[in-house]
Amino acid sequence: MPRPLYPPEFRKELVGLARSGRSPESLAKEFEPSAQTIRNWIKQADLDEGRRADGLTTIEREPLPTLIWPSGSRFIIWRLDARMVRSGSTQIWRTKTSMWAASGWPG
Repeated sequence: MPRPLYPPEFRKELVGLARSGRSPESLAKEFEPSAQTIRNWIKQADLDEGRRADGLTTIEREPLPTLIWPSGSRFIIWRLDARMVRSGSTQIWRTKTSMWAASGWPG
């Protein structure tokens, strides 16, 4: 059975109610999502708002750029990882893209 999708406004409302003191269990009894689902929403909202840093924000979860570079008869695939973005260790990415741009690839 597929999981139901809840609108962002509904999620924000339940997160707000939980932050005002209501337990996820009481909200789960009154509304449809499980208590664990509500706890997950609270955690994600905290990550997005910078209240905690033990996971990826919604933006960091978005698909990241991928470059495919021909190398002889094979291809090299470079994918920028969200952890690289967060730590700032994107120098390899910048170096490779600069090298590729200087070589005129793709073209």
